[in-house]
Amino acid sequence: MTTDEIFIASSAYHEAGHAVAFYFYKFTFDDVILPVEDGCAGGVRGVININQTSYNSEIISALAGPASEFSYLTKIGFKNAQRIVDQSGMTDLSTVNDMLGEEAVSLLPSFKGRARDFVNDLKDMIREVAEELISKRQLSFAEVAAICDSHLTMPTS
Repeated sequence: MTTDEIFIASSAYHEAGHAVAFYFYKFTFDDVILPVEDGCAGGVRGVININQTSYNSEIISALAGPASEFSYLTKIGFKNAQRIVDQSGMTDLSTVNDMLGEEAVSLLPSFKGRARDFVNDLKDMIREVAEELISKRQLSFAEVAAICDSHLTMPTS
């Protein structure tokens, strides 16, 4: 894989982690996009916490992006995965620190662990959203919901 392909894929996994977590925790959003060549940041746009769920679900959703990206980068054997994720997840961690305030230092490890567990439990769903995002560069809430719902209704063997 080229550096550009790795960047696009890791960005897709990062944003897919956020999108799946937002969907799972009953948030709504307009769409999820990948970064484009003009320097536009990727992201999940228009997020609304329609059920006024606890800040726990907001924090897990914020950390699911970096956790998904880390999982992908380590899976492909990318060196310095933690450094890359630390850089790309700085905004996510800033959001979490704002939510937790002074408690951030003591609670952050627990939330990081919960986000890793979330990503591991839903890795196939996140992978499929990421692959679609790589293909289309933008997915609507309905498209993400359809992918998530297809995994939730699949019979287990």
